[in-house]
Amino acid sequence: LAGLWVFLSMLEIVEAYSPEELSSLKSTAQQFLEAKVV
Repeated sequence: LAGLWVFLSMLEIVEAYSPEELSSLKSTAQQFLEAKVV
């Protein structure tokens, strides 16, 4: 059930933000974590 919770949370994020906003968030996360986020 934990996997279902993660899936539903991610689905909500994808529905709430545009692809451009998600790309910007990805870039910010990469800089913050200093790791490649796929």
